[in-house]
Amino acid sequence: MPSSRFRPVLIGALYLLAWYGLDVVSQQFAVTPEVTVWYPAVALDVVLLLVCGLRYWPLLILSRLVHTFLVMEPLPALPLLGYIAATVAATTAGAYLLLRPLYIDPRLPHLRDVALFVAVAMLGTPLAMLGTPLAMSALQVLNLTVAGLLPPGEGLTRTLQLWAGSATGVGLLAPPLLLLLGRWPGLWSSAPALAPGPAAGNPAQIGGLAQGP
Repeated sequence: MPSSRFRPVLIGALYLLAWYGLDVVSQQFAVTPEVTVWYPAVALDVVLLLVCGLRYWPLLILSRLVHTFLVMEPLPALPLLGYIAATVAATTAGAYLLLRPLYIDPRLPHLRDVALFVAVAMLGTPLAMLGTPLAMSALQVLNLTVAGLLPPGEGLTRTLQLWAGSATGVGLLAPPLLLLLGRWPGLWSSAPALAPGPAAGNPAQIGGLAQGP
């Protein structure tokens, strides 16, 4: 493993290169500028935050700048700020929800972890409405509509298309990456939190279970 000094630089470089490659490929599935029906790059955002920690959220801003200036035609200043704020805030909020209040193990070893990951990171259920692809898609389409880049009457259709693209991108790419990276514990920022339960945090109960009746 690289030294702690160079590890963030290496992680950032690999993330941005992979993100750029997936972003370029996904433009083949674009229905309008900034709306694509398959967008796997957002899966790298989820994996980055779950594996390396929430402190890497500034890299999400850099990836959006890469998208804006290297892949697409640059947006005007205000829509660009709105795009960055909507996508980064929604993705970071979703990762925070999974790691903190819900206490999932990002390695997805149990059904509970998988179910919560699907609900929050992919489907956008009411459980996580502020931090899901659905919220991110709605905010992004609203931002483009207000800026005059999308017709007002297409808001719902474009939101669903963008949500489907983000959800399928996360669903197809993030779980395999999380399972693969689970083989290298040194990559993870810290041990995953235990889900709340009778045995968690109660050494007496753990000892009693180990000894048996």
